[in-house]
Amino acid sequence: MTEIINLREPPLEPKGEFCLTPTARDIHHLLHTCQSFGWLGVVVGEPGTGKTAAITDYAARAEGGDVRLCRMTRAASRLQPGLVRLAEALGCGSMPNVSASELYNAVRYRAGWMSNGLLILDEAQHLEDDLLEALRDLFDEVGAEGVVFGVVLVGNRGLMDRLSKTDKRRGRAGFSQFTGRIGAKLDLSAPKAADVEALCAHHGIDGKRAVALVKKAAQLPGALQKVRNLFGVARELGDGAITLKTLEDAAPVVGIPNLKGGAA
Repeated sequence: MTEIINLREPPLEPKGEFCLTPTARDIHHLLHTCQSFGWLGVVVGEPGTGKTAAITDYAARAEGGDVRLCRMTRAASRLQPGLVRLAEALGCGSMPNVSASELYNAVRYRAGWMSNGLLILDEAQHLEDDLLEALRDLFDEVGAEGVVFGVVLVGNRGLMDRLSKTDKRRGRAGFSQFTGRIGAKLDLSAPKAADVEALCAHHGIDGKRAVALVKKAAQLPGALQKVRNLFGVARELGDGAITLKTLEDAAPVVGIPNLKGGAA
């Protein structure tokens, strides 16, 4: 469920081949709001809902280096390697052989110069507890210096489940201090029909049968990622053009058997 939808309008139009679907617009609005007000935000959802594509586009079109995108991994889930990733994303340079305390101070110093800045962490479900708490400290300390600095965590549903879990030893939410700071949140369950229609229009796909076929693909595991793979193969088969025939021929190539368009 989308909790905040009437957010501030981003000032720029998206660049390049990116398609601004309704869901991508919601994500952009959340990012822009967190950047403008220095909020902590969370975007969670199922794989294939367009989260990574939307945040990558937003970061790519930002001017002045105010938006930094950091992709977290399982290998960087713990405190020290995670802070190394953050330092690199913020432009502190490579700092693999220093202590967690030194890394944190370098990240905090750099973030303090990012007025109206935004740090986006993709695949944030990988962050272990100590790294999440370090991010909360960073958000608090930079904000206490009067700097407008937003942080947005992006990940699968497991991220919000962790943040909302109960600490049985203390009888309260384990991350209550963290969740209490969240100013904007989006929960994306699945791609909207309007998202698929926007992608079809963006790629020059028309006709009820072709659009119906793409909507079927979007209902499969992988959702919009599966659709993008389908488009790529179909365009190759059609020498640059995507038609109903090339979509049907491309379907088994990307692991979608027996996919046919609906009635005309």
